Amino acid sequence: MGGTEATLRVLVVDDDEAFRDSLVLALRDTTRVSAVATPTEAVWALSQERYDVLICDLRLATVTSGDDVLEMVRTEWPRVARILVTGGARAHDQPHPAHAVLHKPLDLVALRELLSWLPAAAAAETAVSNDNGQAG
Repeated sequence: MGGTEATLRVLVVDDDEAFRDSLVLALRDTTRVSAVATPTEAVWALSQERYDVLICDLRLATVTSGDDVLEMVRTEWPRVARILVTGGARAHDQPHPAHAVLHKPLDLVALRELLSWLPAAAAAETAVSNDNGQAG
């Protein structure tokens, strides 16, 4: 499956328009990237198209947090790799439904490296869960 990186489908969920736009610009040469501002828009987008990765901000301008969005995606679309983005200075301490946590400002080299292997790892994790008879 050569060219996986070029066909990787990424959905960004962040209420900060400038951040969304900058991430789309940074990723559009190597991925098929879309961006939305709200959890409702994210659910709609995920129901319309297959995505490999969801990048979601922890703090959204809604009552729904990024963790809530990631948990819903874990349940409804378990093969989607989930990246939580936070502007907080310290690591996200609580258990969360993300495969990875990144801090703003994002290190784009680290993000691209993560995108190069995380979707396959998340899919393998889901396959193992399904093989063990667990929900996935």
